Parts: sequence; C-alpha cells; structure tokens
Amino acid sequence: HGGRPFIQFNDGEYFLVSAQDSNQYYSIQLSKSFNEIPGRQLFELSFNYRSIHNVSFEFSHNELNGPVVSLPRGSNWQYHKAIFSMPKPLRLLYLYAATTNGNFDIDNIRLRQVNN
Repeated sequence: HGGRPFIQFNDGEYFLVSAQDSNQYYSIQLSKSFNEIPGRQLFELSFNYRSIHNVSFEFSHNELNGPVVSLPRGSNWQYHKAIFSMPKPLRLLYLYAATTNGNFDIDNIRLRQVNN
C-alpha cells in the first residue's frame, strides 16, 4: 500500500490499517479541520483499536498538544476515549498513533460534545 494507511474490508466491516512510514514506525496520522466549533466546551474523542503491540496515541487541537497515551495491546478490538476541554473554538484536530512493532487497526473514530 505504498507506506500509507489504508481502509480494509474484512468480515463485513471497514477499518483503517496502519502502514510503515519513512521513520520505520507503523502509524496512522489524521487531521480534520472544522468551521469553528464554539469553545469553552468539553469534548470526547473515542475510537476502537486492535493491536498485538502497545500503541502510542496522541492528539492535538488548535496547536495545543494532548498527552501521549500508551494503549495496551490485545488481539481483540478495544475502546479508548479522551475527554478534553476547548478554551477556544475548535478549528483543527490532529490524531497520531504509532508503534515500532507492526500493523494495528483503528475504527469508529468519534468526536462529540460532552454535556458540562
């Protein structure tokens, strides 16, 4: 797949599969721009992942970096969520997940506002 993550269809489901990048990491990088989602709100970012290796995950928004989180390995789909506040309107969300050991899968990426 030329060093780029790709969408795979398996058992009636589509999901995103990592690929080895130029730094020899298996990674997925995504960015999403928005037409100014109002600030001063709580958001929940969630997704399912599957990896037989630990995966490092981080996200940033509006040039503010979130923490780097080590997602535990497992052969089945697992769920991860992060709740964060937005002091300013949300214009850009950037996600990065990587491991040095092999491919992993991500599915059901979701961003939603959490009631305060």
